Amino acid sequence: MLRVSTKRNGAAKRDPAMKQETISRYVELTVWIGGLLWLGLTEVEGTHYSVCVFRAVGLPHCPGCGLGHGVSHLLHGRLAESWASHPLAVPALLILLNRIGQLLNFGLFVKKLTR
Repeated sequence: MLRVSTKRNGAAKRDPAMKQETISRYVELTVWIGGLLWLGLTEVEGTHYSVCVFRAVGLPHCPGCGLGHGVSHLLHGRLAESWASHPLAVPALLILLNRIGQLLNFGLFVKKLTR
């Protein structure tokens, strides 16, 4: 929740809790944009390092495997390959883009609020 304390002259001033929330939202925004940029700028073909915990412990099936590949294929304009990699890649990308939009709107709100 955003909290604003006002000085006697009416100017808005952020309290420490609001400052921490703002920082955490900017960090989240950076992570999401950085991740999408990484998926958009790299090719998923060939061998690569996997951060999948299921694969690391030797389990044969992971419900999320292929999601990153699917989003990367989408960002490269390859819808058929994306669907083959993971059918939920389209909704995942839409959810991420929506979250990025929410975080950007929050940044604009904070700037207006603290002026």
